[in-house]
Amino acid sequence: MATGDLVVCELLCYLMNKYGNSPNDSLKSIVLSFYTPIEIASAKDTIYRAVAPLTVDGLPRLVQRRKGDDKPRHDVDDIFTLVDALDDRALLGSLPKYVAGDLSRVPPLNTGDLDMTLLTLRVSAMEKKDVAACRGVRCSCADVGAEVFSNHCAEP
Repeated sequence: MATGDLVVCELLCYLMNKYGNSPNDSLKSIVLSFYTPIEIASAKDTIYRAVAPLTVDGLPRLVQRRKGDDKPRHDVDDIFTLVDALDDRALLGSLPKYVAGDLSRVPPLNTGDLDMTLLTLRVSAMEKKDVAACRGVRCSCADVGAEVFSNHCAEP
């Protein structure tokens, strides 16, 4: 499949348009609650078929799972693992464009989800800043401690 090809798959259309803009856990939850196990399995097959022609080492391989209660959850995890690996290698643009043939099979935008998504993203950004700031303080404290120790040991 060429990069400019259009492929009808509502689940992948939704996922590829929301990926990177919403937390993966929220997207997984929405996908699992909205789509049927058959739609999830079909989307998994579709994205793996699109990736098959790419000659890239280290991409997750297609795992066919047996039927069971957790099969849809595992299939969704497999899809996200592949999308994450493609994103890490800047290859998402090499996928075809996924489109919706039936808009009723695309989850509606829930403003509550949007608010929670924005809140989650903001908290995550603040946590990253706090961690970076703490590392800087820790380094400064370590430098001061080393200097005091060297000054104390250097004096007779």
